[in-house]
Amino acid sequence: MNFPLHRGVKHYLECNKPSVFERYAELGGVIFSITVVLLDLINTVKNKIKQKKKDRIDEFYVDLLRIEKEIPYLDSIQVIDIAREKVIQFKIRAFELLVHEKLTANESFRIFISLLSETLLLLDKKEEEIKNEKL
Repeated sequence: MNFPLHRGVKHYLECNKPSVFERYAELGGVIFSITVVLLDLINTVKNKIKQKKKDRIDEFYVDLLRIEKEIPYLDSIQVIDIAREKVIQFKIRAFELLVHEKLTANESFRIFISLLSETLLLLDKKEEEIKNEKL
């Protein structure tokens, strides 16, 4: 229009227009929903990575416990040396994974290191027993 409108006329013409909040409410709802889904997806991925790291350390537990279970039945120094080498390889592999951030240096890792040390001590003890038996 080329002529100015009275304030009352402008108000009357704009009275049925939706407010800014009403106009963008649906867009805001969609953005909020997408944000919630993305945050949930990020949380799920983080939990999967955390679980995968825990599963890796659990594999080390199982391997160490299997060797520890066999220690009473080891009958020669050579077999003990092979078992000791396996344990040392577990340690090396675990620290490689730790450096590459595929394991976390948390309580589970400290338990693994403790179990590893205990297994090595048991192997040393068994080696001493075999040496004493031969004397």
